[in-house]
Formats: sequence, structure tokens, C-alpha cells
Amino acid sequence: MGSDRRFTFALAGWIALLGAALTASVGAFMLPGLGAGRIVALLGVAGATAGLWLGSGPVDQSQKNTVAARAMAEKKAVGHLS
Repeated sequence: MGSDRRFTFALAGWIALLGAALTASVGAFMLPGLGAGRIVALLGVAGATAGLWLGSGPVDQSQKNTVAARAMAEKKAVGHLS
């Protein structure tokens, strides 16, 4: 199924982005004098978290549409057989 593979790749991408943002945030807090860098790093973490939280919505909707289209096609096929 193509949509399952897309979902898996999107999820892996968001998790990798969140990991990179967390690593950058920890690095910014370890070095003194990076006040602006800390803010940017924390914004990156917040953005990656939001993307991970909200990013699966369009893929879920696409999967629902695919399932609905298959169900309609099956109903039409059964209707032609009877």
C-alpha cells in the first residue's frame, strides 16, 4: 500500500527532525552566551513537535479516502455481478 509507506517515511522524517532539533537545543544550552540560539533551538523543537503531532492528519485523511473509494468500487462490482 502506497499510503502506508508514505506515512512511515513522513513519520520517520518528523522523528529525525525532532531528534535534530533536540540535539541542537541541548547543544545551545551547553554553551554559554547563546541566548538567541537557545530561543531558536526551542522554537525548532516546538515546530518539530507540532509537525509530528499534526503532520499525520493529511495522510490519515488520504488513507480514509482510499478505503472509501475501494469500498465504492467493490459495491459497483458486486452490483454488476448480480
